[in-house]
Parts: sequence; C-alpha cells; structure tokens
Amino acid sequence: MNFAPQDGPEPDLTMLRPYNRGSRLLPSIDGEPPRADRSVAQVLADNGFVDVARHLHQATGEEALIAPTAGGLRIDQIWVSGALAPCIIDYGVLDHGASDHPGLWTRLDLSWAATDDVWEYV
Repeated sequence: MNFAPQDGPEPDLTMLRPYNRGSRLLPSIDGEPPRADRSVAQVLADNGFVDVARHLHQATGEEALIAPTAGGLRIDQIWVSGALAPCIIDYGVLDHGASDHPGLWTRLDLSWAATDDVWEYV
C-alpha cells in the first residue's frame, strides 16, 4: 500500500516532498491545511480488510506500530482479510536502506483463522 492509513495523525507537511503532497493529500479547503487522503484505506476497511499495524496498535496501545514509515506518513502497510485478523501475532518494520520505503513483515498463527465465513470464488 502506498497511501495514508485509515486513521492516525495527520502528516507533518514539512516532511512531504511536493510530489507526495499532490498524491497523498486532499486539497486545502477554506484556508485549512491539507489533510491526508485516507480514501483507499477506507475502501479496504469497508470491504472487510484489516490493517495489521493498526489492529495490533488497537490491541496493545503501542505507538511505534503506527509510526510514520516514509516522509512523515505511515504509507507502508500490510492488510489482511478479516478472517486472518485473529491470526495476527506480530508486525515489524525493516530499515534495510535499499529503498525509500522500509520492508514490512508480519507473523500469523493460522490456527486462529476464522473459518465460519470463508470467501468462496465461483
């Protein structure tokens, strides 16, 4: 994912490069500062997907889980289907220096997967 998360702090505008302001922010209205465009994340959430870091943050309160990943905004995210949300055990960010985006990882315990409403494809 390369967009703003579903919720969380607004980005530090001084950290965003001009091309990121244009692609990741909603336009300023009535002199208010621009806000993060959270529409992509909201569509995912509205369709039953779960942001792994947000899920763990809500469970633990650990602020580091929702820290910015690039340019003052948490644009790097892992999303899973709702059936996998109970399986989320751990999550982390890898600062590998090979890109302007960090690597992300998550650990799942699939024995906790919800199997009562499995998606069927026809």
